[in-house]
Amino acid sequence: MNLIAAFDGAVRKHSDKTFLRSGDVSISYGEMKARSHLAAAVLAEAGVGPGDAVALMCFNTPGFVDALLGAWRLSAIVVPVNHRLQAPELEYILRHSGAKVLVFDASLADVVSDADAWARPLSTGGKTRFDSFDDKMRQAGQLVGTEPDDDTIAEILYTSGTTGRPKGCVLTHRSVTLAAITVALALSITREERTLIAMPIWHSSPLNNWFAATMYVGGTVVLIREYNPLAFLETVQRERITFYFGAPVSYTAPLQLDVFDTFDLSSVRAWLYGGGPISTDLAKRLATSYRSDRFYQVYGMTETGPVGTALYPEEQEFRAGSGETPCPASIYGSSVRTEAMPIVAKPARYGCEPTARCRDT
Repeated sequence: MNLIAAFDGAVRKHSDKTFLRSGDVSISYGEMKARSHLAAAVLAEAGVGPGDAVALMCFNTPGFVDALLGAWRLSAIVVPVNHRLQAPELEYILRHSGAKVLVFDASLADVVSDADAWARPLSTGGKTRFDSFDDKMRQAGQLVGTEPDDDTIAEILYTSGTTGRPKGCVLTHRSVTLAAITVALALSITREERTLIAMPIWHSSPLNNWFAATMYVGGTVVLIREYNPLAFLETVQRERITFYFGAPVSYTAPLQLDVFDTFDLSSVRAWLYGGGPISTDLAKRLATSYRSDRFYQVYGMTETGPVGTALYPEEQEFRAGSGETPCPASIYGSSVRTEAMPIVAKPARYGCEPTARCRDT
């Protein structure tokens, strides 16, 4: 049970179906598979092999997905990085994770230039003084790679570091795949889904829950490079979005726009929010404004995949502010525990602090 096997399974069933939408760009499942093999070749040429860490500091773009799947095809470890970090913070994560390559959005070139770390930088989405990941993909031949095992580490997700240095949460392919399957069952995600990713895809829930679950079932993922209220409304209407997850502010900000009521949002069957609770009054206001009673609150820990709890639509008012219904992880006969242990990527130059690792038991 690994993410490459899950993706390739979806490709076999839905090769010609649109997997990714980004602006006017459409990429089918079959096309994305070919791109992932090219990305794997580029990363391998840069010295990446099984167990090496590849850092991704990107917006919600196809380049992120190329590098993500390309790294996994090599049984490498993906390290998603907050694109708002400054050079010292980026440098810490690159050193702590031992990242061999950094794939970054071209607009972040100044931050990358100021970071003192030995990861090889490759830019995506524009020209910089660094080598271009996109250009190298166009020149590369396809590489089959090495399919990861269930227990192969898929990701190191860094916490925000609000009480100290960021800690890396180490997740295996089995852990992330089970997280995707769990939420797909809990929220009835199907191959007909059109899932909008407007929150940062480097964050655990957009990546491992909604992107991965949609990929697993063969649905379509629609990317907004970076959230803004008007683009959010326009994309929901134009792309006929059926499923959306966002922070509470991503729902309240559009209400401030004079044009809010002119948009047709009726295609959405599930509005999800997380990262903070909402009050009973706000729950009622959102239901009225969005003309929908299909709101869900979800809560989970990065260390667990994430999987956790949910408030279903009928619970939005009388349980507002809590998340008391467990998602059905027990269906799979697995439980999750965390433990402190040394990081298991290639050792960083300055040693490693304890890192949280999720295990299925």
